[in-house]
Amino acid sequence: MPSTKIINVLRTDTFKDILELFKETDAREVVFVLPKKAKAFTRDDHFAELAVEARALGKTVSMLSTNPEVNSMAHAY
Repeated sequence: MPSTKIINVLRTDTFKDILELFKETDAREVVFVLPKKAKAFTRDDHFAELAVEARALGKTVSMLSTNPEVNSMAHAY
């Protein structure tokens, strides 16, 4: 089982698609690399849902983004 998985999010990826990738990985730590503007991770409920899934699956999430709004929302969850 890998300990860390890096998921490069594309501008056109939907949150649903990203969440499925997150659920399917065996890694306990998942790092999302986000573009400055993307469809996924644009709303608070995206972060809230990811936080619920992470807790349920025992996973740690990290976000890398140059977008200050995304960083602020990620930090809140």
